[in-house]
Amino acid sequence: MVSDGSPALMTNHTRPPLPSSAIATTVWLITGTVLIALAILLRLNAPTLAHSVLRHLTIRNLFVAGNVLAGTVFLCSCLFLRRNMGKYLFFWMLLTGLTCRLIILSGTPVLSTDYYRFLWDGAVLAQGHNPWLYSPKAVLDHSNPTINPALTALAQAHRALMLHINHPDLPTIYPPVSEFAMALAAKIAPFSATALRCVYLVFDTATAIFIAIILRRLHRPSSWLLIYWWNPVLINAFYNEAHMDVMTLAFVALFALMLVMQRPKSAATALGLAIGAKFWPIVLAPVLLRPLLKNRKQLAIVTTVLALVSAAALIPMFLTAGPALHSLLSYGRYWHENDGVFRLVSMFWHHVFPATAYMRPAVASRITIAVIYLTALIILNRKAATPSHAIRVCLFSVMFIFLLSPTEFAWYYTWLLPLLAIYPRISLLVWSLTLGLYHAHYFYPWMIWLEHGPVCALLILELLWPRLANWFVADSHTPLPIAA
Repeated sequence: MVSDGSPALMTNHTRPPLPSSAIATTVWLITGTVLIALAILLRLNAPTLAHSVLRHLTIRNLFVAGNVLAGTVFLCSCLFLRRNMGKYLFFWMLLTGLTCRLIILSGTPVLSTDYYRFLWDGAVLAQGHNPWLYSPKAVLDHSNPTINPALTALAQAHRALMLHINHPDLPTIYPPVSEFAMALAAKIAPFSATALRCVYLVFDTATAIFIAIILRRLHRPSSWLLIYWWNPVLINAFYNEAHMDVMTLAFVALFALMLVMQRPKSAATALGLAIGAKFWPIVLAPVLLRPLLKNRKQLAIVTTVLALVSAAALIPMFLTAGPALHSLLSYGRYWHENDGVFRLVSMFWHHVFPATAYMRPAVASRITIAVIYLTALIILNRKAATPSHAIRVCLFSVMFIFLLSPTEFAWYYTWLLPLLAIYPRISLLVWSLTLGLYHAHYFYPWMIWLEHGPVCALLILELLWPRLANWFVADSHTPLPIAA
């Protein structure tokens, strides 16, 4: 395998980051200024965009162009991260990322209706009701006599909001840790997108702090935090569209920190909470447990901690709410959005099965993808990982989820970012640019190949050319080793 840029390898085969050059300084100053300017434009035009962008092709294309421009300037700033920022530029980096967040934080969310569900769920839980038990439509229509009248009254009082909730006939699919964060926002200000994003900002900042600590412990440039803190896909997803994945990222980053600090029980606790925020971090469990196979006692303790914390975090969802399981099964069975690899697999199976076999291609496609993913997961975890190598394994475990998923929503890309800031790859950073096209694929379906094609091509190129894979840590004058 290609060397992973661990501290030992960096000492022997790489040099410290070069001093900041005039060109690098200029690039960081200009790109940061452009990102702030784009955030201001988005904030000023958000009310107009919110009402027209879903229908007006020209306005949508302008929004997409802004996202692509943000991704382009971000990628330009990343290409200079082999150089040292210095404390003043580092402060500029922190200030720029925070400024972009604060500018958008109180604006009208654009191009997403998911946050209506989050506001409703938070209000329901904050008032002591079970958000997994009834669908918003059932509550609003009072179609079930067992529904608490107070819950119906709450829905009627916010009827305009309720009518914007997507898939209103399904109960929520979001796990308890995320739901409790939504309830916290409702306690601050009920049905307020700004309060919700203020809670996001706390988790977002915690994630950045955890990344900064990991970078310091692994002797990697602190400027790599820019990969997370400036990422336009993340800022758009959490502060413009108000998606809720930021809670999961904080616990994943804490999990990574505990791995680096070699505290497996604490890592298991953080991972259990991450699973309680959103289910996908379960794929990181092998990275935690694989190095413990030779120590059965510790393996049993850590496995027990992980199981207990995960169970405690998920029990509120499944103890009394069978409908939530139905919603999850519906999501897994029918959702199919912006996918690249999965679409190719699905096209293959549609050619294999006759047109009358409606469900067979869908089932075969999901089984095929599951087999591919499990094979990749086994290969990634075939050896016990060192702390720094563990970050690399975690990154690619999550990357394969996104790459192979039938639902490649742009905000799912944020799952990679805490790990990508610690182990940067040019191929995966390119998604920060190409996913700017995400909202164009509804009108131009061929756009999905521009979103995912360049990344797949670069991943293959990195596999064939190790120097490109290790570009961020490589000394340009020293041949890179190939590690076992």
